Amino acid sequence: MDRAEDRLLVAAPHEGLVIAGILGRPAAAALAGHAKIVSLYPHDAVTALETADVDMLVVDAAAGEPGGPWAYLGMPGMYDRERVLHDVRELARVRGLPLVLWGEAPPPGLAILEWDAAVTAPARLAELVPAFQPA
Repeated sequence: MDRAEDRLLVAAPHEGLVIAGILGRPAAAALAGHAKIVSLYPHDAVTALETADVDMLVVDAAAGEPGGPWAYLGMPGMYDRERVLHDVRELARVRGLPLVLWGEAPPPGLAILEWDAAVTAPARLAELVPAFQPA
């Protein structure tokens, strides 16, 4: 939403940090206690990010592990996942959302991308959003 007061129009507005995430299960569980998570999936990531009121985009370095919806994300040759990731990152840039890489040892396709921050501790995420900085 363009204005903070527009959040008042939502039936159950969230007072804290809201993350749009391309996340594996462990990362989603780790972040759930620190922020509201809007999970993005390959088939609807762009639409979800276009319509969600979020504060940042977080991409989990381990989201591409086999068995999950983003399996093999960041690995060479996974063009469908790469295209969706590219589109989501472009949309986040247009919206002015911080791009955050979560976790350690990202696969090559994620490691070479430009990120606003690489984070491994949930407490650091709020530091990346000006609205959550103390006045």
